[in-house]
Amino acid sequence: MRLVVITALVAVAYFAAAQVGYAFAIPQGTVTLWPPAGVMLGILLLGERRDWPAIVAGGFVGSLGSDIFSGHSMGGAAVAAAVNSVESLLAAWLVRRRLGPRIRLSNLRSALVLTGVAVVFSNALTACLGAALLYFTSHTPIASGWFNWWVGGGLGMLTVSPLILAWVDVAERRPPIRRVQVLEAAILGIALSQVSHIAFGSQHDWPVEPGPYAVFP
Repeated sequence: MRLVVITALVAVAYFAAAQVGYAFAIPQGTVTLWPPAGVMLGILLLGERRDWPAIVAGGFVGSLGSDIFSGHSMGGAAVAAAVNSVESLLAAWLVRRRLGPRIRLSNLRSALVLTGVAVVFSNALTACLGAALLYFTSHTPIASGWFNWWVGGGLGMLTVSPLILAWVDVAERRPPIRRVQVLEAAILGIALSQVSHIAFGSQHDWPVEPGPYAVFP
C-alpha cells in the first residue's frame, strides 16, 4: 500500500508540473521550461533507493497522462514518458554516486555537483533520446530538438530541484526565522518582480524581442 501511495502522489505531482510546463510553451509549441524534470529529480534524491521503482512508475504515469491530456498520441506519450523516466533516474543516480544518500544543498560542492552532473552532463546525454523522439514524431531537426530538450529539462532541474531540497532541509531542521531574513526575502521578491516587469513589460521597445526565460536570484 505504501508504494501504491507513493506512485499515486508522484503521478499527481508530475501531471500538475507538466501542465505548468505546457503553460510556458511559446507560440510555436516549444517548451522552454520543464518543471517535472526538477520535481522528479528532487523526489528521487530525497527518496530511498527501495522507493525509486515506485517513484519512477509514478513519474511515468504522470507523464503519460499529461501528454495524452494535452492531445498527444498514446504511442508518442508512452515513448516520451520512458525518456523522461530515464532522464530523471540517470541524473539522480549520478548525483547520488557523487554526494551519497543524503543530498542537501548546504555547501558549494553539492550545488556544483547538482548543476554540473545533473543539469549539464546527464541532461545532455538524455536530451539525445529526446531529440530522436522529436525528430520521429514531429520532424524537428536533431540539433534543435536536442537543444530544446536540454534547455527545458535543465531549467526545470535548476529551478525546481533546489527548492524541493531546500524546503525539506528547512522543514527537518526547523531553524528560527529572524526578522532580517523576512526583510531579505521581501526585498528579493520585489527585486525579481521588477526585473520581470522590465523584461516583459509592453511599454519597453527592445531592439530584440526577449524570448521566454526565467529570472534567477
